[in-house]
Amino acid sequence: MRSLRALRVAVSVGALTSVLALTACSESTDSVSRDESAHARLDRETGQIITPFSEYLLFDDAAEQAVVDQAHRVYLGHCMEAAGLAFNATMA
Repeated sequence: MRSLRALRVAVSVGALTSVLALTACSESTDSVSRDESAHARLDRETGQIITPFSEYLLFDDAAEQAVVDQAHRVYLGHCMEAAGLAFNATMA
């Protein structure tokens, strides 16, 4: 029962993430003015490009995000296996 609940949670999170991603890309009918004060900057120490959106990201570093994504796939793989389903957690 516990693994089935975990699978349902994982599927729900995935579905919600997909819906939010698609909604964010949809065309809006509202008139949005450009914020001229918003600029990207280069962090010369790390080589990262920092944008105003960066403060809302969980992980600003792509390598850190890749590790978290892989951990998510491994955890999801355990849940899928416990439910008797095949799942390959290797990076795509």
